Amino acid sequence: MNRPTHYDVLGIGPDADAAAIRESYHDLSEKNRKLEEMNEQMREFERQKSNFLAMVSHELRTPLASMKSSLKLVLDGEAGSLNGDQSRFLAMTMRNINRLERLVGDLLDAARADAGQLNLKRQLVDAAQRADTHRYSVSKGIPRLRRAICRWYESKYDVNLD
Repeated sequence: MNRPTHYDVLGIGPDADAAAIRESYHDLSEKNRKLEEMNEQMREFERQKSNFLAMVSHELRTPLASMKSSLKLVLDGEAGSLNGDQSRFLAMTMRNINRLERLVGDLLDAARADAGQLNLKRQLVDAAQRADTHRYSVSKGIPRLRRAICRWYESKYDVNLD
């Protein structure tokens, strides 16, 4: 296969005159200028996106911390004793607050990764232990996920998947 020549790059033939070469050069210069403008717009967008993610993460973390500390006081009995249902509902609320905190942390990590500021620490982990830790929550969610997927397919394609 032949390598492209400067004629191929400029989009002209070897017999082109100086005016055609200048026009091609001008066209390439204009395209390059537009590309530089687009790159600058992308850099500005990325900067704004990072600022937005950091701001949103901070704005979410502050009320979550307040809710978590207040809820912990209630769960610890500082506001009086709780019956079984109250304890169960508040414990579920605490789990959801913890989940939201992890999501906000993941959001911040994604923003740091985009900005090239994420420091990763590599270490060996016991995969079996980690899988065992999360097996219950995953196995509990699979039937709900299956039902949701079935409902979506049934509504989209007018079929019954049960």
